[in-house]
Amino acid sequence: MKKLVTALMILLPLVFLVTLFTVTGITSITTQVAVTGIAITDKGDADGVFAFDIATYQPFNQSELGITVYPSEAKNKDYALTVTDVATGEASDVVALDEDGNFVLNDTGLVRLTYTTVDGGYTDSVLFAISSSGVLNFEPTMTDAYGEQIDLNRDGEVYTTANLSCGTYNLGTLLYPQATIAEKVTFACDEPGIKVNALTGEVTTYLGGSYTVDVTVKGIKGDITHQVVLNTRAQVADLAINGYANLSALSVAEGSTTTTIYLESLDALSPADIAAAGDYIQDFEVTALDDHRFAVTLTFADGHPANTSYTLTAGAATRNLSVQFVERTFYVYAQTNSQGLGEIVMLADSTMTLAADTDGQNWQYDWTLLSQQGEELSTGSGNVFDVSLAETGRYVLSINAYLPDEEDEDSILESHDLSRALIVTPRYTTLLFAESSQDTALSDVLAYPNKVFDESGNLVDQLFRPTLKDGTTVLDSWTDLVWSTSADSLATVRVGAQGAEVSIHATGKVTLTASWRYATVFGVDEEKARATYTFIAVDGVKVTNSTELQSAVDRNLAFVLAEDIHLGEDLFNHSTEVVSGIETTIRTPKYDKATMAAYLESWTHTIPTTWDWTYYKNNGYEHPDVRYILEFNANVYGNGHYISCEYITDMLDSTGNLYDFAVFRGPLNFVAANDPKNGISVAAVKGQDNICFLVRQDDITLENVVLKGCDDEALYIPDEQGNPQIDLTRLNYVGTTLEIMSNVDLHACRVQNGRTVVRAYGRDGINLSAGVVPLTERIRVSIDSCVLSNAREFILKLSTNRYLLGTKETPSPALTDASGKAYTQHNKSQCDALVNNEYFYSRYVLTDVTVRDSTLATSGLFTVGMESHFAGAMLTGNTTIGKSYMSGWYDLAATNYSAVLRLVGDVKLSDWKNIANVDSSTLIETAGNLADSMSFLNLDVGAMLTAVKENGGEAYRNVIKEVDGRVMAHGGIAMYGGGRNYHIVDTSEWAYAEYAATYNVNLNILANSSDPDLYAQGTLLPSAAGPYDFRFIMYDANSYEQTINQ
Repeated sequence: MKKLVTALMILLPLVFLVTLFTVTGITSITTQVAVTGIAITDKGDADGVFAFDIATYQPFNQSELGITVYPSEAKNKDYALTVTDVATGEASDVVALDEDGNFVLNDTGLVRLTYTTVDGGYTDSVLFAISSSGVLNFEPTMTDAYGEQIDLNRDGEVYTTANLSCGTYNLGTLLYPQATIAEKVTFACDEPGIKVNALTGEVTTYLGGSYTVDVTVKGIKGDITHQVVLNTRAQVADLAINGYANLSALSVAEGSTTTTIYLESLDALSPADIAAAGDYIQDFEVTALDDHRFAVTLTFADGHPANTSYTLTAGAATRNLSVQFVERTFYVYAQTNSQGLGEIVMLADSTMTLAADTDGQNWQYDWTLLSQQGEELSTGSGNVFDVSLAETGRYVLSINAYLPDEEDEDSILESHDLSRALIVTPRYTTLLFAESSQDTALSDVLAYPNKVFDESGNLVDQLFRPTLKDGTTVLDSWTDLVWSTSADSLATVRVGAQGAEVSIHATGKVTLTASWRYATVFGVDEEKARATYTFIAVDGVKVTNSTELQSAVDRNLAFVLAEDIHLGEDLFNHSTEVVSGIETTIRTPKYDKATMAAYLESWTHTIPTTWDWTYYKNNGYEHPDVRYILEFNANVYGNGHYISCEYITDMLDSTGNLYDFAVFRGPLNFVAANDPKNGISVAAVKGQDNICFLVRQDDITLENVVLKGCDDEALYIPDEQGNPQIDLTRLNYVGTTLEIMSNVDLHACRVQNGRTVVRAYGRDGINLSAGVVPLTERIRVSIDSCVLSNAREFILKLSTNRYLLGTKETPSPALTDASGKAYTQHNKSQCDALVNNEYFYSRYVLTDVTVRDSTLATSGLFTVGMESHFAGAMLTGNTTIGKSYMSGWYDLAATNYSAVLRLVGDVKLSDWKNIANVDSSTLIETAGNLADSMSFLNLDVGAMLTAVKENGGEAYRNVIKEVDGRVMAHGGIAMYGGGRNYHIVDTSEWAYAEYAATYNVNLNILANSSDPDLYAQGTLLPSAAGPYDFRFIMYDANSYEQTINQ
């Protein structure tokens, strides 16, 4: 029970309130050194690409990549591998790992191997471009005349169709690996009743039966042959002609003297049962193929008209058919030209067989290959012709087709001159953009601007010039490539002598594509034969240093980071000394105090605090200011680079004390207790802090940028062995890393290292004395795919600057519905349902924050704090206890308007704490001995633990988890203040909602103690904070195993 009580003291509201009263001397809050990066030291070529040929692949082991996790002192160096398709970003099985760590190549393609650290989600990646120099195997395919796929049943190397109607079909090949181009494919069948195009795979069956077609592919290790068995059936009632029962017309090429048709008859038993008659039928010849199946060759008489008819008799069946003589068509077939018409495409450095054909017999062909300029390159005779060409380009095939006179070999009955365009194209194996291999950090895309600063600081236009490669070879020729962008309004591409040039016109996501024009001609899937690169086109400027950054900000320009940037300059000299046997870096100021302060002031700006400053006004002070370092007033695209405020915020001396010249000196006070004798602050509830990065303009996007309140190294302190560990108390004076006062989208960003990491309390520039106009005052913030980490107090802190002022009678007034009735759901889980109450939302919600698929990790207190005003009687002036310390303690109690936090998807609250590492006795801090009237602030932690132990009850049984002797508890979401708290947490779309438990605790639990001091604390603390519960949403002990590794 003691450990349970300790957990309650540290993490529940009783002591949580006390943590807000701070002065000096906080003890260290340490945690393990976090991962800051991962690197693949061997990335193949200069662009991070490995090219593999499956046909010749030798095992390549993951260890050869040289994966290194930084820093070397990081506790958890584990990482995970994901393989994705470069074009689509979807998971891919093209590459896998075997049990020995060897990469297994399952197919061709372009994939990204991304290694992601378990701690911090840092990534590095490399590309595998996988091709094959030849075919290893294939499967036959078959489609009908309309392109519909026909299923083939496999038995070994034989593929069989179901019964098909006679007709025309197309055989093809599915090659393995995919995207491989077969040097030669042939189709053969010498059975009657079927016609097979040896080069294209077109087959036509005229008779029912079973036909075996040999499909042969030239593979890298020799010819590979599979057989396709076509089972066909004719439409036989009494007679089928060419497979059809009702065939009524035939087309025959002009000049033909004969044609052959195929019959299938139930009545005819022999050729004698077959007859053909007609005015222009000179003769017919019947050949029996087998029972009831015949081939009939008709010979036409001279002088026949263009259309004639004849009668065909088979047994008792008779058909009347017409014959139409049509213009003769000559076909030039190739593996890439299944129709035999139009242009022919072949690969450079290859040999292609061409075949000429036309209806009828005995036609002869003479071939001539010409250059585009008409130069004769090669000749040949016969119906086939082999072409070999090394150079890409356009060529001409000239073919003379002639029909010799069989009776006079020196005479030609008919002659035709044919011409075909021959296109020789490069063979592209794995097209890719070199930019695809660049690390994109938390995002999946990088940004490219259309402007840069010249040496004089003037803006000049810039083109984006991508590098196209085939595998690891950079292309210097772009023959037969088609370039395009997905949105011409955003960016357009042109190709010149220097390659592709992309002009950026506006901001938005664009996909650049370079496609091989002739991929499908060779049976290569279009997706396998194009390079795509998706990026963010930015109408903005490239930034490489702090000077350019400030210039971009001053001009309200969107900017793209090209380098990591430290704001300001390092004001310290650095040396190394051995202290207590440990090598330590010592910093000493470069200048005197006044100069140091002047530099720091020149790098910061001030704005009036937007939080409640009534305490200052009550004591006669002007509206106080907070400082900020950099304001973003246009979109920021970081490309994974960071901006750090290290040189301005890290102002601790070697003893951990703040230098006198520091300008970031901690938050303003919401209220403070001061010793009237010397004016020294005894304790204070803190208000708004100084700000590293500020956003006040609407519709700002922060994309893939790392924002650091200070460098990670500034947090390192040595343990007893001299090993570094992170000390979160070194963030006491760093301020808020990112303050949001407008509608803002954060995507794929890292924000880290602040007293608070991200704070959103409402809109800037609101007259707090005027009436609330929710529609114009409400801010909407989206935090998507981000990592927020390392906070002294809260990682994400939410509230609203607007409130209903309390009175002595009602310190925390209620929000009311349309009828004036009070909303009573405050400080309870039931309040979350108000997110769907239209009246409540439209009247009272002023801060609406959505966190989606993000990680919040490593806080000193809680990952999320949702603050509502303190609303005890002491803050209304309605008390005399300790009155001499409470100057200005009136008109401070209030009820805040509502803030909404929406957790959507994979939001990880990675903040389990070993509570033994936290010294709760220092969470309330005093300056010397307190007067008796203020002694309730000097807590006796041991006695307080006993009180909670006696009064906590079973409700908190699962708040902690004992693991290997350690007592662990989760720092989840804290909704605190003591007054009516109408803040809302919407977990309806949160992936981990089932693991979260809600705890409600009231400070008056101490009033049950018999100890006078604890009794005073149990009665007086609520008088300061208010009487209402604090609410907490935390992973409980039952969910430890499921959430500890988030």
